[in-house]
Amino acid sequence: MIVATDDLDAAGRLRTDRIVACFSDGASHIWEHAGVTTAWLNTNNHGRVSVEMKVQPVAGVEPGEVLGMISRVAGHQGRTFRLAHTLRSLEDGRPVARGEACCLVMNLETRRAVPLPESFTNYMADQSL
Repeated sequence: MIVATDDLDAAGRLRTDRIVACFSDGASHIWEHAGVTTAWLNTNNHGRVSVEMKVQPVAGVEPGEVLGMISRVAGHQGRTFRLAHTLRSLEDGRPVARGEACCLVMNLETRRAVPLPESFTNYMADQSL
């Protein structure tokens, strides 16, 4: 992301809605990487859901500054898992915003959470090695 003046609040920090947009844009990539693929979701009539998100701006940024995001699965329990996101300045590496999202897979017909796929469980097992 290249920071625009409109992305900043009065204190010179990224606006919360811009941070949430970055986290949301990047989330589908980590879902895919972690084994909750679009193909599996479509085949099973399931959808990706974030049920809670914590957002924390941690440093000011300047217009024109370029930011990158690092995301990872931060843990799972039962039918939910957490995604951790960090937005960093590509110029000096300092974090400018952090956050976490609590996620689950939902059956689009019943609107209920479903067990995570075996591919996700395998991904998490590989990460603990």
